[in-house]
Amino acid sequence: MTLRQRVVMCLVLLATGSAAATAFLVIRDSREPILLPQVPRIRPAALLFDMTPLRVQTTVEWHKVFITVSRWQFLRDQTIWLRMQFEDWDVLPADTRDSGLQRLLDRYGSLATDRDAWRTMTADDWDGVPQPARVMAIAGMIEYWAGHYRVGADAGLDRELVVHTVKAIVMSESWFEHRAVYRNADGSVDIGIGGASDFARRTIRRWYIAGRCDFTMTDADYYNPWLASRWIAFWFKTMLQEADGDVDLAIRAYNKGLGDALRGEGHDYLAGVHRRRRRYFSGPSHSPTWAALSVYRRRRLADLQRSSRMNLAR
Repeated sequence: MTLRQRVVMCLVLLATGSAAATAFLVIRDSREPILLPQVPRIRPAALLFDMTPLRVQTTVEWHKVFITVSRWQFLRDQTIWLRMQFEDWDVLPADTRDSGLQRLLDRYGSLATDRDAWRTMTADDWDGVPQPARVMAIAGMIEYWAGHYRVGADAGLDRELVVHTVKAIVMSESWFEHRAVYRNADGSVDIGIGGASDFARRTIRRWYIAGRCDFTMTDADYYNPWLASRWIAFWFKTMLQEADGDVDLAIRAYNKGLGDALRGEGHDYLAGVHRRRRRYFSGPSHSPTWAALSVYRRRRLADLQRSSRMNLAR
């Protein structure tokens, strides 16, 4: 490199350094804020999952409690389903409700018709089953025990009417919650899906000893839907016999006892049972969740009957 070239390079370096120093001093002494570019926040989970906020209605101690979760969490978290009754599902957006119910039924739907499971599951086992699936199973249990004890047959009553009535009584007593407990003003307690009173529980034990009843139950047994359904069918058969086949009188007697029912008490209870029987069992339901569960259960029963016929034909 020649002397001239070296001199030129030095001058360039001096000019560059001077410009940089000047720029630094201008920036340092400037009172204007330095604006950094706005970069959108990246949420990796949103790229993989539906993080849309969803307001979910749950039921805690018979009170409605609202929580907000992502749609993705709702569709996969069964602990949320365990806090929901079927009417809580009704208020969800239709697409979310349908997707959620399909996932729930994929996991628990077999319980709608699995009598072997009904016989072996404990109350603790049922604690882990969301209410929509438990409702279908209990409906099947009631149908079984009503047939077993031929409830209403001796009075020539329509079997479907009797079964629908017993289901509506269960809905009135507990909303199909197997752990239901109701404390009366006199200190007595009604328990289980059928709201078995202290008097009824003592009577069953006494009747068993006397040979009038073919089963007995501890208080803890009334929290088991399979055993409680047996009691309900047997008890309502007794109410019908005492009422000489008068279904409405038997319904009021279930709530008030025959003596008070004969004196005209229990009309509000009767109206509630009639309303639920009509809305959920004998007529079309305005509940989209209940309608979906009913269709699912009918299809499973039809498949089960078809399979039984095929096995008999072999």
